[in-house]
Formats: sequence, structure tokens, C-alpha cells
Amino acid sequence: MTLLGLGIVFGGLVVAAWSWPWRQLALTWRSARDRRRLLRRLRALQRDVLLPRSAIVLNEPLDEQTPTTYRFSVLQFNTLADQYSQQDNNFVQCEPSVLEFSYRGSLLLAEITREQPDIVCLEEVDKFDFFTEHLKRLGYLGQFLPKRDERRMGTADGCAIFYKEDKFAEVRHKGFYFEDAAGGTKMSQGALALELQNTQIDKRLLVVVTHLKAKMGHEDVRLTQIQQLIKYLQAEWDLFDPSAFDETPLLTANSQPSQSASNPQAARSPPDSRPSEPPFPSNRPSGAGDEMTRGPRLPVIICGDFNSEPHDATPRWLEKHKGLGLVSVYGQESTWPHLTYSTWKIRPNAEVKRVIDYIWTSPSSLCLLKVLAAPPHDQVPPCRFPNERYPSDHVSLWAEFSFR
Repeated sequence: MTLLGLGIVFGGLVVAAWSWPWRQLALTWRSARDRRRLLRRLRALQRDVLLPRSAIVLNEPLDEQTPTTYRFSVLQFNTLADQYSQQDNNFVQCEPSVLEFSYRGSLLLAEITREQPDIVCLEEVDKFDFFTEHLKRLGYLGQFLPKRDERRMGTADGCAIFYKEDKFAEVRHKGFYFEDAAGGTKMSQGALALELQNTQIDKRLLVVVTHLKAKMGHEDVRLTQIQQLIKYLQAEWDLFDPSAFDETPLLTANSQPSQSASNPQAARSPPDSRPSEPPFPSNRPSGAGDEMTRGPRLPVIICGDFNSEPHDATPRWLEKHKGLGLVSVYGQESTWPHLTYSTWKIRPNAEVKRVIDYIWTSPSSLCLLKVLAAPPHDQVPPCRFPNERYPSDHVSLWAEFSFR
């Protein structure tokens, strides 16, 4: 071999020896740079654009010595699918420019990361790649379940769960679709369940996200769907004591709540005219109550857009089914004044303001520490939601917990 040939070979070996680590370093540096840029942009939006919100402290940690590793937070958010924001007459008083995803996308990320949640549950996600790309830069991994019928047409929105990979690791995930009442036909709606292992302590957690059937007149369908969800979780994870299902409340979509159990108008009341009763039945756990001594075998969080108000049959079935040991985070005496709406929009024929989004939890294994209040009424513009300062027709829910 000539000297020239040896030089080429030697040079190639040197380049090969040095290129791999330098390439990795360059990629790492570029990733860190992109993350810093994204964080700066999101913080600017949170500070200068997004409607203000307040985190409400409800409880201190169970023990002053409880390490922060026991604490985690969850965000629930219907992000408003791009395809629905563009439909004619969906949001008649909104400026068309604020409905474009090119405007809403960054605001959605800013709202999602406002309180730096460890777990993110989303509905109406029709740009999963967008959320995956940007949230991955911030340390999140995720799973997605598209709606069944729309998946074949390439326009599917669906539910997603993201989690911080430095806090949790996936154990397994399952997705399933609801069936009609006859039990033979799959529906487009479903649920995504993700079992997570805390990477810092020996604790596991089951997180579930769902989006129940929309529109008035379908409460019977939503009630069937939530019952199917509970049965599915029992079959896959053996969450509940079998005796819990001996106590299933007899409740139908036509059941009327008692006056003491519900106040439908309260969910629409402004904070300066507080109703005499919570819009939710009081289910705040006490030290000796059934909710504290009974509950799922695995800590559980169920998030979603239920399309049902607190006095409707679907959420009432969950809260009255004491054997499940589940309570609504914003349905407790200390939290309900901070969420007088979770969706507020103007349709062609009416202004709609309701509480239909939920975070359900198991107080036997999780202690609720904080929640995020809805944006103040006096800050909401006449066009309601979405608007130039908020990217969806639903507001996000956020709660911080501690493992017991």
C-alpha cells in the first residue's frame, strides 16, 4: 500500500474515532439549546399572554418530613381539536385568527406546562406528533388512543397521556373502545389506561383518560360508558374488592338528584354570588369515613371530558358508588368554589357555561395538596373561549397529590 493510501486509511480511522462522540455531544448540545429556547418562549406566553390563574393550597404534606419524591401533579385538558375549531359556526364570536392552530399551538403548550405537571391527560388531540415533538424536548413521553371510527379516515382525534420520564416509567398501557348498550358494536369513544412506576420511590400509579360521548340527550350512553370503563379496569388490573360491585348504586340517566345532593345552577354561578351548597355532593374524605378505608388496590387517577355536569347521572354514579372509593378532585368542599366552569363558549343559539371536565382520584392512597382555580370571570373576554389569551373552549384542570 502506498503512503497516500496509508494516509487515507489512517485519516479515516481518526475521523471515525472522533466523529461519534463529537456527533453525540453536538446532538446533546443542540437538544439542550432547543429546550432552553422552547422554555423561554413558553414562559413568555405564560407571563404575558395566558389568562391568569391561581394555585390553591388545600393541604400540607402528610408529614413535614415527607420528601418531595412522594409528590406529583396531574393536568387534565381538552385541547380543542383543530378540525373542530375550524368548523363553521362553532365559535361565532371568536376572531378566526385565534382559532388557527398556528396561533393556538404554542398557547396550548404554555397552558399544559404552566404548573409543570408530572402527568398530562389530553382529549381532542388530532396533532399528536406536534405534542410529542415539543413535550419530548421538555422531558415527557406519551401514549395515544385515536377515536375508532375516524382512525380509518385519517382525521382522528383522541386521548393522550404524557408523563415526565425522570419521575415515572411506563409499566404497561391498555386502550379499549366502548360498546353500545347491546354489547355488539364498538363505539368511536374509548379510554386509555397507563400504569406508571415512580422512578424515585417504590410506588405505582394507574392513570386513565377518557372522552365520553358528547351532546345533550346521551346521558344514558355516557353512564353506560363509565360503567364499562370501571369493569374494564377491574378485569385488567383487579383494582377493587369484588364486594364493591355488590353495592352498585341503582342510578339511571333519568334519575333526579335530590336537592341536598346537587344544585345545577351553582355550576354556573359567578364567584361573587356563592351558592348555598356545592355544585357537587360533598365527598370530602374524613379520617374515619368509608372513602379513607376503602378504595382501589392501586392508586388511581381518572381524567376526562365527561360531557356531563355534576348533577347528571354519570358523575353521580361514580361518587355514589362508595365501594370504588373514588372522589372528584374539584367536588370537595374545599375545592368546588374554584371551578365554576370548565367550558364556556358562545354557540349560534346559546352561551354555554358548564362544568363537564373531571379529575377523579382515590383518597385512600393519595392526598390532595393543591388545585388550580379557573381564570377569573372578570378576565374572560366577551367572546368567551377560545380567545387570544386562551387556546381552547375548555380550561385545564390541575391537581397536586402526595402518595400516602
